[in-house]
Amino acid sequence: MKNMLFFPAFFALLTGCTEPGVDLLSELPTGAVLHAYPEYTSVGKGFPETLKQHNGWHLVLQHGGLSTAAYNRGILEVEVADGGSQWYSVQVCLLPMPVEAGRYKVLFEARSDKPRAMILDIGHVGGDWHSFSGRIPYQLTPNWKAYATEFAVNGRVDPLARFEFNLGGESVGAEFRNVRIIHKPL
Repeated sequence: MKNMLFFPAFFALLTGCTEPGVDLLSELPTGAVLHAYPEYTSVGKGFPETLKQHNGWHLVLQHGGLSTAAYNRGILEVEVADGGSQWYSVQVCLLPMPVEAGRYKVLFEARSDKPRAMILDIGHVGGDWHSFSGRIPYQLTPNWKAYATEFAVNGRVDPLARFEFNLGGESVGAEFRNVRIIHKPL
């Protein structure tokens, strides 16, 4: 629990005191440019201290993915220069995303430069890459649209799970705002 203290929104998630109105992106400083990491397959003690800089938000680029992301005026702007060869070649991630037993609701608004696919996932890092949310596909469009999904976690838990917007496979940028996660303990 000690390493969760620099992620205040997720500390609230762990305690069941989540406020539905908290935008997880709002913890980013205006002008923040997300750090890009190559694929990582485990989260060990002291895993990148640089994650503290942007409250856990970062990019994961692999299989030819090339992207940048910056937070401005309440919007996370993701430029995808090369979508790479896999749906997960470009990932906008939040780590940690503690997952405990209960019901979860994920809400966000998104748009893209042109119509494109995007996959939301909340899962374990490495090993079997277990997905708690199920890999949920969305079709983004140039117009802002609100999205929501719900899922339940009954057995397996993970204090270091990862939230992902997967933007691989297509060289089309996207924008996100008002990202919220609501947890109701069982």
